[in-house]
Amino acid sequence: MLSRKTKVIVSVCISIGIMIAIFLFSNQNSSDSSSLSEKVSFLIASVFVDGFTDMSALDQQAWIDRLSWPVRKTAHATEYGCLAISFMVTCWQIHCYRDERLGRSTGLVRQLLIDWALAFTLSVAYACTDEMHQMLVDGRAGQISDVFVDASGAIIGSTLCALIIYVHMRNRRLEQNYA
Repeated sequence: MLSRKTKVIVSVCISIGIMIAIFLFSNQNSSDSSSLSEKVSFLIASVFVDGFTDMSALDQQAWIDRLSWPVRKTAHATEYGCLAISFMVTCWQIHCYRDERLGRSTGLVRQLLIDWALAFTLSVAYACTDEMHQMLVDGRAGQISDVFVDASGAIIGSTLCALIIYVHMRNRRLEQNYA
């Protein structure tokens, strides 16, 4: 079993890794970014659109163009959902580490609410800096609408993570009471 300190370090490293991945995606010029979105859209259309592979190149491109925007926005929300989850786990581990060192226990719901708020806030703050960064990349633009998409992913990710932790901890405490 990993020590609490090791769990803190691992969760911080995962958060930093996700932040680096987001930075690298945002650092792609518009041509590379569009190309990646089109490849993903092509893959999705190949799987889910009946007869896609038998269509003319023009009809295939029309499907790809239709799917590119939702693919890009889903990627934004997913990136920030993952970032918020990693921040949530990091905040949770830090709280637990602090409580263990101080020999106290913060209430579960209170701790989760604080961790949730911090994870969400950090995710949205990073989304803002990411959009500012994109303004410096060739052919890219920083958009406030993307911050809202990122925030929606962050709120979903951090909320799901908080609920999972809550259920896990509640069940664990119930098991300890019956043991």
